[in-house]
Amino acid sequence: MATYYVDPSAGSDAAAGTSFATAWATTQKAADTAVAGDEVRLCATATETPSAQIDWDTNAGTETSPIYFVGADSSGNPLTTGYYTISGSSLPASTNLFYWADTAASQFVRFKRIRITGATNHNVATGPRSGTSFDLWLIFDTCRLDSATGDGFFQGYGFRNLLINCEIDSNGGAGIGPPALQQTNRMGYLWVHGCSIHDNASSGVAIYYINNLVSNCLIYDNGGVGVELGRQFFYSSILNNTIYGNIGSGIGDGAGGTLIGNNTGRIFGNTVVSNGGYGIEDNRGAGTLGYVDYNHFHNNTSGETDFSGGTPGDNNQSGDPLFTSVTDGSEDFTPTSGSPLIRTNVNDGNIGAVGNTSGGAGGGETSHVFIA
Repeated sequence: MATYYVDPSAGSDAAAGTSFATAWATTQKAADTAVAGDEVRLCATATETPSAQIDWDTNAGTETSPIYFVGADSSGNPLTTGYYTISGSSLPASTNLFYWADTAASQFVRFKRIRITGATNHNVATGPRSGTSFDLWLIFDTCRLDSATGDGFFQGYGFRNLLINCEIDSNGGAGIGPPALQQTNRMGYLWVHGCSIHDNASSGVAIYYINNLVSNCLIYDNGGVGVELGRQFFYSSILNNTIYGNIGSGIGDGAGGTLIGNNTGRIFGNTVVSNGGYGIEDNRGAGTLGYVDYNHFHNNTSGETDFSGGTPGDNNQSGDPLFTSVTDGSEDFTPTSGSPLIRTNVNDGNIGAVGNTSGGAGGGETSHVFIA
């Protein structure tokens, strides 16, 4: 196992890359060289501005030995605050910044403290794949994905993507896409935990097919649905989120489409407030959302719930959540004294998510779901 360095200010791709003094210049060189168990330190001496898409299909890690890309300071030490920035400002039109193409191999790549910004298409994109789905195992930990022309994170057909404590904002499409009209069973196992997903032009996060989890996130001020339900919702969960001020429904139908199969999922512990549609909406067809309870609804324009499969449980809450602040740009969704969110969730926890205080960009109440 090796440690490599990238220095966009003074590095050279012809160098050895094995120390800060011999650092490479580009993340693409590192992606083409590092193998299972290697660590790449991306040194924040300057913003990296690649002129072409960064492709990630040359090498792969393993479950026990992923390839690890971590933001580092200008001396090569891993960052504890801030990010290493990779900008798409020099990309050709309609170009993804990070891209995993059609591949049958699992990748097992982890990223930490990296800002991926300004792509002329999607900041991070996978697929499409013409055959069966494949397990990507991409982990984005305390990263920021912002200001792309398209989606912050575009799910192609790859299973098993994890975003934890990330900020995903100000993208021209969805925060995490694609929309509900995805037709084939080639997605799933999208796990989004403790993230702040806001001010994207389309939906906050779209989930599709099997075993998805959106938990302990702040999802607010997006231009579409907060959490968009795709054509299937098998064994998926939307837990302990704060979903506020989205143009569409808080949780619900996106671009439309016919429901496929039995959609057994769980939606509980969410506060869904001041969205432009319903609090929860699901009228895609036959089936059921599964377990819907211990949620809080307030001031959603079209009403609190509207769905054909099942009815809400008996433990939902209503009333002004008494957030600390909903001022645009200074949001603080911590409930104040007298809020109906306090100690009304499962196991007497609070409903919803609050700002992360452990150094990440996202949000999450310390409650019922944890992903290591």
